[in-house]
Amino acid sequence: MGVAVGGVILDESLLLASNSPQHENPSLQPVADSLLRKLRHSKIPTGISCDVGLSDDKVSLLKRLATLYSFDCFILNESSVDDAKNEIMLAWGDTGGSILYVVSDKKKEFFPKLSNCGWLIVVLRSLGQESAAEGVVRVQTCGITKGLTTLYNKRKR
Repeated sequence: MGVAVGGVILDESLLLASNSPQHENPSLQPVADSLLRKLRHSKIPTGISCDVGLSDDKVSLLKRLATLYSFDCFILNESSVDDAKNEIMLAWGDTGGSILYVVSDKKKEFFPKLSNCGWLIVVLRSLGQESAAEGVVRVQTCGITKGLTTLYNKRKR
């Protein structure tokens, strides 16, 4: 039997183009917009997580995206997992399922802490192994948003 997905959190490492220099305007992965649209239309509670060490420009872009797509934006790093879990519960209530956290493998040091909180973690390889954009395309083409929508809707009945 499968696990019900009650919400999705997309890590900033998945959405932001990694080739954006720190001092320039940040940009998104080319296919991020399409994934965000699909998740918005799925009606699955969705959030964007960002690390405390991000530049103000990147945080601002992520918050604008969250507002544009009616998502939540959460601060999430290794030392704030418990705080983030509480914030997510306040924002989404009882989701009735597990949180699916989608992240690039750039944050390997973070995974043990996340796996202890009962979330489902999807890790996409970072540049050098495959581009994060290809990973986002793969997430889309494998029908994750359609599958998540089906799981979410079945749980709501």
